[in-house]
Amino acid sequence: MMLELRSRSQQALDWAEVLDLIAAHCALSATVSWLDGREQGAGPLLSDSADESVRRFQMVDEIWRLMDAGESIPVAMVRDCREEWRLIEQGAALELHQWVRLSSSVVALQDLYKWLVNHFEAAPGLMAEFRGHRVDPVMVDTLRQSFDESGQLNENYYPSLGRLREQYTRIKRSLDDEVRRLMKDDSITRHLQENYVTERNGRIVFPMKTSYQRKIGIAHASSRSGETIFVEPISLLPLSNALQETEFAIEQEIRNILRQLLLVVRPHVPDLRRLFYGALRLDLRKATAILGRNWKAVLPRVEQAGIVELRNMRHPLLIDKTKVIGNDFVLSTQQPAIVFSGPNAGGKTIALKSIGVAAWMVKLGMPIPADYARVDFFDRILADVGDAQTVQEGLSS
Repeated sequence: MMLELRSRSQQALDWAEVLDLIAAHCALSATVSWLDGREQGAGPLLSDSADESVRRFQMVDEIWRLMDAGESIPVAMVRDCREEWRLIEQGAALELHQWVRLSSSVVALQDLYKWLVNHFEAAPGLMAEFRGHRVDPVMVDTLRQSFDESGQLNENYYPSLGRLREQYTRIKRSLDDEVRRLMKDDSITRHLQENYVTERNGRIVFPMKTSYQRKIGIAHASSRSGETIFVEPISLLPLSNALQETEFAIEQEIRNILRQLLLVVRPHVPDLRRLFYGALRLDLRKATAILGRNWKAVLPRVEQAGIVELRNMRHPLLIDKTKVIGNDFVLSTQQPAIVFSGPNAGGKTIALKSIGVAAWMVKLGMPIPADYARVDFFDRILADVGDAQTVQEGLSS
């Protein structure tokens, strides 16, 4: 019942639209999913205590000070690799492109961790979002060196793979040289149906007339008309065989390397997953800080005495759309209610919703667009607003 009431209250206060404003400043799609309620792993979106709200506002303050110093939390390069981590935990093989993506994300998590360590003195609260977890440097170094800039396994780090690739290149060069020689050999060219070479079943073949001499090579296929036979010349057989054997050896070596990488990464998957969720929390704090700075917002004083005091409070959904007229509000134990009166389109709904939105913003840890704000923590925030009263569309009943 309480969840239903909370949902109805948030809907009445256009809370989803406020979250959309924050989502537009998030760097990671998973953070947006968290705001939408589709992602639960990063923890509760809304704080459950005044202390937690205060902690979140302290982080926003740290981010503001870092922004003033020209610094920015490097979360944008972190990738969502939870599917890859799930497969690794199951012992399933990953494709090469999945390993490259995972490697990039793990390196980004380490870079983020190092950045937090380097800025710990200025922003100790941000490091708390990693909650004591760290990136294993040996594992990260292995992943960093395993792949080159083109997204291939690094031959310098895996010399056995490099030797096989060099062998493949040499054989391929010899094969190409022999093809060029055969294309100039009259004993071959006079049997050609067309002056080109192609492939059938991974073998280089020449399109020959049906009258070709069988001693020239091995037929692999024929054209639909039956007038052309695709023949692999005898002199290409050993080179083609060697090329295929080397290609198979390369594939085996790559599988072995990726299997070893799986064993290296697998023990660290739980920590990587927690670090990823820490990156989501930091991304959200960064987004709220950026939006709050754009709004010229303030960090509210948050206690538990049931007091709301707002000076020049601007409703967040009206900022950047028009000239916003701010409102002043005071609610306390001595003045526990406010009565709004006035003509239609006089701003009563906006004023009412501004108070409710401010209370929800405290639970999120969102700076409040006001000149001064004290908004105490409320366990329950209930709102009942008439039908069709939306701030963005300017409708009121």
